[in-house]
Amino acid sequence: MLEGDVKVFLRNMSQVEEIIELNPFKDIKSQTTKLFVTFLSEEPSRKIRPPLNSPDMDVEVIFMTNREAFSLARRKNGRFGFPNNFIETRLGVSATTRSWTTVKRIAKDATTNSTIHFIK
Repeated sequence: MLEGDVKVFLRNMSQVEEIIELNPFKDIKSQTTKLFVTFLSEEPSRKIRPPLNSPDMDVEVIFMTNREAFSLARRKNGRFGFPNNFIETRLGVSATTRSWTTVKRIAKDATTNSTIHFIK
C-alpha cells in the first residue's frame, strides 16, 4: 500500500465547458504536436506570460487562465515532452495534466450537473 497525499482538482461542468469553448488550440494544425490542458490546484502567485518554452524546447505554454495552462508538446529525442513538471516548477503550484482529447471526451460524457475530479 502506498502512503502519501492524494490531490484532487475539482471543476464543475460549466467550468470544463468554458475551457473547451476557449479552445486556444483551434489554429494548431500540426499532426506532430500533442495538446494538453494542465489544471492548477490554485491560482499561482507567480505569473507567466505565454508563450513560454521549457528548457528542452519540447513543451510550449501557449495560453493561461487563472487555473489552467494550455500547452503544446513536441517530439524531442524520440519522445514527446510532458508539461506537468515544467508548469508546476515555473508556477509554484501543484498541477495535473490531461490531453485535450481527454478533456473534450470528459465534457461530452458528463452530465450537466457533474463535478469533474482530476486526480494527481
